[in-house]
Amino acid sequence: MDEKLANLVAGWLSADIAESDCARLLEVIASEGISPDELSAMADVSAKAGDYFTRKKARRRIIRQRAFGWSFAAACLAMVLWIGSDAWISSSRTYSTEAGQTRSVCLKDGTRVVLNSGSTLSVPRNYSADNRSVTLDGEAAFYVQKSSSPLSVKTSDHGEIIVYGTVFNARTYSNDTRVEIALSEGSVSYKPDASIRPFTIEPGERIIFDKTAHVVDIDNADLESCFAWNSGRIVFSDMCFSDIINTLERKYGCSVSLKLSDLSLMARRFSLSIGSDDNFEAAVSQLADAASIKINAENGKVTIFN
Repeated sequence: MDEKLANLVAGWLSADIAESDCARLLEVIASEGISPDELSAMADVSAKAGDYFTRKKARRRIIRQRAFGWSFAAACLAMVLWIGSDAWISSSRTYSTEAGQTRSVCLKDGTRVVLNSGSTLSVPRNYSADNRSVTLDGEAAFYVQKSSSPLSVKTSDHGEIIVYGTVFNARTYSNDTRVEIALSEGSVSYKPDASIRPFTIEPGERIIFDKTAHVVDIDNADLESCFAWNSGRIVFSDMCFSDIINTLERKYGCSVSLKLSDLSLMARRFSLSIGSDDNFEAAVSQLADAASIKINAENGKVTIFN
């Protein structure tokens, strides 16, 4: 634990502490990866301080409040310790993005991951250059540091991507109909599940796994389109209508209601490009023109008819 974080924790423990503050303290402890030994030391100090204030029986209200704060903090820290070292080591830190957000995450081995909107990346706390495994639900661009140990990216649909030093884009949203992996540099293999053999691609290629048909296809990737979201653009290349709607909702944080007389539209595929300056209405209008459907926009909600 670095000096700045140590001072922060000590400051909270030495102040009048409320339950909400202690909850915040525990959240920071979990997110910063403070070890059980460090927690044990702080819990011991907290308990001794609590005993001191209790025995003192000081008349000043501030002292009584502080004693409660110490005792409460000690109890909370002890509760965390009760989980045990094994549970701590096996736990993960989660990084996520909301609608319209992107986020860059630097891992301990030097690998950089850029998350697209509505994505979640889970990283074990024992992640290292020799133990590289993460879980992705969403879309991310990976810039993987070379190592003798491969990086395993587990997907939300029980698939797995195996990489060494490489640059690739992975789209693995759990509510989309397919998984897409486009490779810019290096080499990547993808195993959709235990029943399907792994597939390996070279730079400039893309793996597409159709979750419904349970079929894998490999084609030439338009890398500019695959990585376009990094610059705020969206490029749909032969994407089904339902996945396009999911993408627009994640990008703009808006709700789309569908009132379709012909449900086959959901499986139809379209190709279109949405600029970084286009708003939600403009994006949906492009889709409406391409699909020959009608749109009703009202109070931030969009209803689509056909």
